[in-house]
Amino acid sequence: MVLGLETPGAAVAAYERMIGAVAKAAPDARIDGVILQHMVPEGLEIVIGARIDPAFGPLVLVGLGGVLVELMADSVTAPAPVSQSQALDMLSKLRAAPLLDGFRNMPPVDRDALARIIVRVSEFATDHADKIAELDINPVICHGSNTVAADALIVLKRT
Repeated sequence: MVLGLETPGAAVAAYERMIGAVAKAAPDARIDGVILQHMVPEGLEIVIGARIDPAFGPLVLVGLGGVLVELMADSVTAPAPVSQSQALDMLSKLRAAPLLDGFRNMPPVDRDALARIIVRVSEFATDHADKIAELDINPVICHGSNTVAADALIVLKRT
């Protein structure tokens, strides 16, 4: 893995180094390609998820995410689906809500954009409650108006 490639030339050079290293270490290896992806800037890490509760039906969750999700245990859950205003209210109820307004050198998070993601996840959970057990987007990296889902998991119901 190579990080911080800022030019096409740097990406080509990294590719050539990686292919050369593989060829040297495993001459018979079959390489079908490489993956190149945009490097997401640092930002506030949020978790957005949903689960289907046997008693309450679809629930949506938002909280402080990334590596802090278990440590901080800062989340809010609501019955799905939620509206834009309900999603904004969920964000305001987080203990970490002040971080959304910017902290140190971080710009304020676009709460409306983040709330739209919460709404869409809640709608997805409601629409597919018969097929999914849970879903987890963690982290959603928020840096100003840039909001990127860095990892996601959907667990299907067992049949």
